[in-house]
Amino acid sequence: MVATTNQLVRSYPLDWNLEMVHSQEEKSTIILQRCIRGFLAAKKLAQGDPQTLMPQVNQWQDRTVACYPRVPLLPYAPSQEKGDSLVQGLPTQVAQSVRKFLSSPALKHIDFQNFSEAFERSLFRTMQFIMSLPPKDQGYVIVVDDPEKSNSWMVSLALKLLSAHPPIDVVHRDDLSSVVKNKNIRHLILLDDASYSGKQIASTLDLSVFSLLDYFPHVKAVHTVVPFMTSQAEDKISHSISTYYSNDRIPVPSYFVSTEATMPMIKELPHLPVGVTEEDVSNFYLFLQKQYDIKPEVAELLTLTFLDHKIADAMSTPDKLIKAVVGPVVPPYKREFDEVVDSVALSTRSSLRIDQIPEIGSQLQEQFAIIERGNKMYVCTKLECEELVIHRNGAQISLKSMEMFEILDGDILETEETKLKLSGNKIELT
Repeated sequence: MVATTNQLVRSYPLDWNLEMVHSQEEKSTIILQRCIRGFLAAKKLAQGDPQTLMPQVNQWQDRTVACYPRVPLLPYAPSQEKGDSLVQGLPTQVAQSVRKFLSSPALKHIDFQNFSEAFERSLFRTMQFIMSLPPKDQGYVIVVDDPEKSNSWMVSLALKLLSAHPPIDVVHRDDLSSVVKNKNIRHLILLDDASYSGKQIASTLDLSVFSLLDYFPHVKAVHTVVPFMTSQAEDKISHSISTYYSNDRIPVPSYFVSTEATMPMIKELPHLPVGVTEEDVSNFYLFLQKQYDIKPEVAELLTLTFLDHKIADAMSTPDKLIKAVVGPVVPPYKREFDEVVDSVALSTRSSLRIDQIPEIGSQLQEQFAIIERGNKMYVCTKLECEELVIHRNGAQISLKSMEMFEILDGDILETEETKLKLSGNKIELT
C-alpha cells in the first residue's frame, strides 16, 4: 500500500513514491530492485565501523557530535525503601495505591542496553529504506536541536550505522536553510531519544522543516527516528503534519516515524496489564497534587517511564517523584556529568586513580579519569580536556572533551603536559 503523505506513517512501504509509475511490470521491477538494495544495505549496516566516519564528523556543521560518546555509568532502579518512606503517614488505601506506581511495571525503567538496542532497530529501518532507493535518491541530512539536548548525543550513538551511508551533513535546525539548498538532499532525518509531549519535534517541524519544504521540492521525505513515544506525542506530531498538508501541497514529501515502543501515560495504565485500577489512579492523582502540586489534568498526561541517561522534566513526568525513588540522573551529554565521572572514579582501584599520581594528579583529574566497568577500563574526558591522545600499537586515537573510550593494557595516554601508560592494573608515568 502506498504511504499517504498527510499522516504519521510507522512503516516503510516498498512501493513508496511510485504513484506516477503506471506500468505494473515496471513497478514490480523497481520494487525488486529496492528489495535487493535493501538486502545489501542490511549487510552493510550490520558491518558498520564508526572509525571510518571520523574524518567526516569534523566536517559537519554540528561540531558537538562526539566520535566516542559518554554513556551512563550507574545503574538506576527504583528503591523500595525510598518508596516506602514516601507513603508513610498516608491513609492506608491511598498508600496501597501509590505503592503500585512506585515499582515495576507501572514505574518503567528502560536501561541503557535496552534503550540502545531499540534506537538501533529504529534507525536501522530508516537507513535500510533510504539505502534501498536508487543512489541519486539516497542523500540525507540530520537535523539537530540545542547542544544541551539529546539530539547531538543521539547522532554520536548512531555513528556505527551512519558509517554505512554517511549523511551529507549534520546541521542545527536554525541553519537548515543554508544546507537544504543542496539538490542531492532527498531526506531530512530528526533523531531523538524519547518523545513525551511531542512539542520539541513538532516545533522543529513547524519552525524549521515545513517552512522550507515548499521552496525545496527535491526533498522527498522527512523521517523522525525516536525509539520511545507517548500517544500524546504521536497526536501532537500528527497534528503538525496534518496542518502542513491541509493546503494540498503538490508535490509534497512523505513523513515517516520509526519507533519501537509506546510509553504509557498515567491515565492509560488502568487499561494495561500493570495491576493498576481506576481507583488507584484517582488516589495517585490526589497524592501528586498534595505532595508535588501537580493537578490531575496535568498528571494524567505524564508518563512514569524513565531512562538510564535521563529523567524527563516536569512537563513529561512527575520528575520529583521519580528522582525521590531513583535518585538524580545526569545525562552523559551534560557538563554536570563530570561529577558522575569523578564519583565512579573514586570506586576504581587506587592504582588506576589519576588523582593519586604524585604532583600532577589533581591537575590531570580536571581533564579526565579512568573508570572500571565490569572487566573493562575506560578513560572519560571532562569539559576541561582540550585533547587526550591514546597511542596503541602505532595508531593514535584523539579524544576531545566529554568523550569516553575503552583502554587496553599497554595503551599510552598523552596530554599536552605528560604521558601515562596503562600497565597491567596500574597507570604510571612514562
